[in-house]
Amino acid sequence: MKKIVLGLILTMLLNIQANAQRSGFKPRVFIGPTLGAMNYIGDLDDDFYPKFTKLGGGGEFRVQFNSHISARAFAAFGRIGASDAKNTDKVRKARNLSFRSNIFEFSGQLMYDFFASTRKYRYRPMYNPFVFAGVGVFTYNPKAKYQGKWYDLQPLGTEGQNIPGSKIKPYSLTQVCIPFGAGLRVKIKPNIDLNFELGFRYLFTDYLDDVSTKEAADPYLIKQYAGANGDIAFALANRANEGSPNQLISEEYSWFTTGQQRGDPTDRDWYSYTGVTLSYYLDWVRCPKFK
Repeated sequence: MKKIVLGLILTMLLNIQANAQRSGFKPRVFIGPTLGAMNYIGDLDDDFYPKFTKLGGGGEFRVQFNSHISARAFAAFGRIGASDAKNTDKVRKARNLSFRSNIFEFSGQLMYDFFASTRKYRYRPMYNPFVFAGVGVFTYNPKAKYQGKWYDLQPLGTEGQNIPGSKIKPYSLTQVCIPFGAGLRVKIKPNIDLNFELGFRYLFTDYLDDVSTKEAADPYLIKQYAGANGDIAFALANRANEGSPNQLISEEYSWFTTGQQRGDPTDRDWYSYTGVTLSYYLDWVRCPKFK
C-alpha cells in the first residue's frame, strides 16, 4: 500500500512539472469548508459499522497547477468510537471493550481531475471525478467510560506499557497518516463547486482504540505502575467480567484471561473521512504563470 501511494504521488509531481512547463497554465486558488463524517476500522470494529459513524468537518486551501492537477492543504476534525457491546459476535461481546477519540488532522494532498479544464474556469466540466493521495499528521486520544466518567486510556498502560521491562511500549498520541481516496466535483455556480469525497487514512499505529495485542500477564502490575489511577487502569484493562465475575467460566469469556489475546497486532487501525466541500474559486487572486 505504501509503495502504491508513494508511486502515485511521484507520478503526480512529475506530471505537474511537465504540464506546467508546456502549457504556461495560470494557477487557480480555491478555499472552502467541508462537512462530513468519520468512521473507524480496528480491533473493536472491522467493517465500518454504520452505528459508529460520527460527525466531522474542516476546510481546504487548494491550488490548481494545470488542467488536471491540484495541491491542497486539508484540515479535518471529528470523532471516532466503537463498542463491543454492540457487536453480534459472542467473543467480542464478551470482551466488552469500548472507546471514543477526537481526531485532528492536517495533511498535504495531490489531486487529479479526470477531465481537463483548459479554458476559463467558468467553462469547466459540469461533473469531474477525481482521485487524491498525500501525507498528513493527526492527533488522537482514546478514552473509555467507567462508572459514569471518561478516562484517558494511554496513560493507564492497559496492555502493560508502563510495566518496567515490558516489550510493549507506550504509543504516541501524534501519528503520521497517508490519506487517499476519490470523489466527484459538481459545478453549481460560475465560481463554486461541490466536491463529494470518500477518503481513507492508512495509519502506522494499531492503538487508535487502545487495543492491539494480549492481556497483560499480570494485571496487578498494571495497577501498580499506573500511579494514582491504578484501580481505574486495572478495571479498564480487562472488562470481560465487569459486573458478572461468574461469566468467566464460559468458553467465550475464557479468551480474556491473563496473557490471552486482546487484539490483533498484525492488522493496523484505519479511519475514514467522507465529506462534502464547498469549493470557492478566488478569481481575484493573481498567481504567476509557470513557464
